[in-house]
Amino acid sequence: MFNSFLLKKNLYSSLVNQSRLVHLESIPMKLPFWGNWTITQGINGEHTHKDAWKYAWDFEITDDKGEKYKNNGNQLNRLLLFWKARFSSGKRLCSGHHQ
Repeated sequence: MFNSFLLKKNLYSSLVNQSRLVHLESIPMKLPFWGNWTITQGINGEHTHKDAWKYAWDFEITDDKGEKYKNNGNQLNRLLLFWKARFSSGKRLCSGHHQ
């Protein structure tokens, strides 16, 4: 015997779960740093964010004048972001940094 009530209940449950549990299909993300940083290149950035890197974001620290370094910036440790902590954006997602 066909029970239309169960069919409707299953459809209702499926639709409700799709809207309520949508987060289970995604990876929760957070900013990979503390403090105030500036986005210097985003998705499909004009300089380097192409192909496999097209969804990348670049973050840098700038001072009140918009400078990214102290003095003339000719040494890595003069970059304002040099000794700042960076973290994984999502659970178990890490990428290297360039020196």
